Amino acid sequence: QDGGQQVTNLVRHPRFKEYFETENYLEPLEIPSPINDRMRLQLHITRYGNNEHLMLVRDVTRIHQLEQMRKDFVANVSHEL
Repeated sequence: QDGGQQVTNLVRHPRFKEYFETENYLEPLEIPSPINDRMRLQLHITRYGNNEHLMLVRDVTRIHQLEQMRKDFVANVSHEL
């Protein structure tokens, strides 16, 4: 059913469309999941062959949660000192 569709029709996020169309894939893109806004996804695109694209998607939600915990801890420790 989704075969043959443009990827920008399947991943409907303005930043993804901009990222895909600029073709500057040196850095990955992080966007909220379209299904769960508390989930963060990291997308990395690599070009190969005859204008083909390979897209890797990772769930980086836990990394963001741990980073926030670290920031909160540092803020609390700094406040106590």
